[in-house]
Formats: sequence, C-alpha cells, structure tokens
Amino acid sequence: MWWRSVAALFGLALFAFGGSQLGEPWVTQPEQRPVAIAVLPCSTAKQSTSSGFVVDDRTVVTVAHAIFESRDVAVRDAFGRWHRPVIVRLDLDTDLAVLHVAALRAVEFERSAARPTSDWEATPATMLGGAASGTLDAEIVRRVRIVTEVVGDRDRTSSRSGFEVALDIAPGDSGAALVDDGDALIGLVFARSTRREAITWATAADEIETGSGQLPAWECGPSFGAELELRAGGPTRLAG
Repeated sequence: MWWRSVAALFGLALFAFGGSQLGEPWVTQPEQRPVAIAVLPCSTAKQSTSSGFVVDDRTVVTVAHAIFESRDVAVRDAFGRWHRPVIVRLDLDTDLAVLHVAALRAVEFERSAARPTSDWEATPATMLGGAASGTLDAEIVRRVRIVTEVVGDRDRTSSRSGFEVALDIAPGDSGAALVDDGDALIGLVFARSTRREAITWATAADEIETGSGQLPAWECGPSFGAELELRAGGPTRLAG
C-alpha cells in the first residue's frame, strides 16, 4: 500500500492567525491567484488572517479552520481590493473551504499531473503568495496519507491525501496554493510540523471539490462590538 500515514495529532500546527469594491478584475495569471482572507472569530474581538487562492471563475479555496465559527469574513484580491464572500462549502473533515466571490474571475487552475508516489520525492514546488510569507520555494518530501483531528471536534479524526513539504511557513500562510514548476496546482498548505523544523503539510489538489456542499451551522452569541479592519494602502472598512 503506497500511502504512508501521518498522525497529525503529534505533529501539526494549524496556521490561520496573525461584498466587493472597485470593479471586476479578471484574475488569470498565476501571480494574481493568491488572496488574503481576514476573519473575525466568534470567540474574540481580535481578527485573524489566512491565505487562499482563486481556483476558477468566482471561486476561492482556503482552509476550513480559518473560517469555521467566524463572525465576519472578507477576501482581498491581488489588486488590494476587498470582497465579501459567500461560503458555499466548509468541509471540516478535510479542512477545506470554498468561497464564492462574484468579482473574481479566472480560468480554471490546472492541477498537477498524477504520478507514482515515489516520483514526488524531491520535486521542486512553490508556495504561491502566502499572506504572511509571500511566495516561497519548497520541495516535496513525499506523498502521504494525512490523519488529523476534525476541525472543531477533537474526538474524531479523518484522513486525506496530502504531502510532506520542505517549507517553513508562518502564521497566516495556511490556505496558500502549492504549485509545481509549470504553475499547476499540487495542493493547499494547511499546517506546519510542531516537531520538525521547516516541514509543512499540504492537502493534495485532488481532494479539493469546488462545488457547493457541507456547510455546518454555528452561533456566535453576543457581539464584541468589533468589526473587521481592512487595509489596502491605508485603513479601509468593507461596507455592507
């Protein structure tokens, strides 16, 4: 059996810390696909930042753990414009979220070609536009079967296809795209190892489903009175 298991309970650090304005840009070049995602969690008045990318027309993919149990979410595109998304999928088992952003348009993100497991070893890769670290060179260490706790439920685990990656990410980079040397999508960065230096885990691109789907419900309770502070060259608030 070619899958190798990775017990995330003993080696993952999830990173998601740290309506549209101004026209409808077409986002078609690889360097224009990364987005930053600002989130106001239910549990605190302090907002957090994560990463994401435009995978096809009007569709942004990111990590579910950044969005789950949030009070407000906004997406900043490559042009510095803020958009209010609609959450259309939030899969807590695979830690994947899909957002609909009407003003973001792109050709479909080509996915990296399938290959035998051993062929992934020492494959050059790039993390594309992480919200904290920007674009970084990386290397695939191996393809693995990742076992993690389900987001929001420590009593359950789930598994999915993924990669162990030689890459040092920072808080805010979770959700960034991992691409090959042809700018095709390999996967999505979601966590850093807590035991090994400069090792990151990524969910494989073939796990990403971009249609509408699971959408768990949650209640935030009383408001803290806080609002998202959105910056694009200066203090900006997203209205509406």
